[in-house]
Amino acid sequence: MKYCIKRKDWVTAAAALAFTSTFIAFGLSMAELAAVWVSSFVAASALDAWMDKRDAHLVKRMEDTAPAVWDVRMSGVSIGAVTDAQYASMQRHAFHDKRNAAAQLLNMAHVLLTVLRAVFIGTPLTIFWLMVMLALFKPQALTDIVQGFHQAGAAAAGACVLALLPIGVSLTVTALIFMSMWGFSFGYRNRYGEEVNRMLRRHCNMPAEGDVHLWQGDKGLCQTVRAPE
Repeated sequence: MKYCIKRKDWVTAAAALAFTSTFIAFGLSMAELAAVWVSSFVAASALDAWMDKRDAHLVKRMEDTAPAVWDVRMSGVSIGAVTDAQYASMQRHAFHDKRNAAAQLLNMAHVLLTVLRAVFIGTPLTIFWLMVMLALFKPQALTDIVQGFHQAGAAAAGACVLALLPIGVSLTVTALIFMSMWGFSFGYRNRYGEEVNRMLRRHCNMPAEGDVHLWQGDKGLCQTVRAPE
């Protein structure tokens, strides 16, 4: 698989970037920095290996002399057919399109910012509702906490808040994980899949937008290619 930058170059660059940025941002110890560097290197290498494996699989499907045929449907109505070799070619084209890579990277940044915003907003709310529940079920304990804050100095009060912060963050992150399991996407979009959706509709001369469903009735296989949002 060919890239504009050689594999070793961008793997090393990713690891070095993580190393230096972490050092600047957090001032970690050398052992912690080394752990970040190694983790970044391993993650980048694993991503590169996965990309090579996926590309090889797509090429193998494209070279199949007797490819299976997918029935292309929208809203339950058949709009055409596509061979698995043609489908793999569309997927590979989307996979190698640098515009899709850039769009996917921007979308992942948007997802990260959305999650961070949810954590920053959700953590104070979580602590607030913990206090409300404490007032309802353990009012004396809440009274003792408030009195302790009044009697303690600013340093002790700050230490108490910092001690509660990890609890609030943990509960907020747990809630976000359950939200993702229930289908909340935090703004995530599969840009590669959206491009394949456009190519499939173009192949079938279908100008209308919508999710595309690929069927192989004899094998009981079904794939859904989501439409752009």
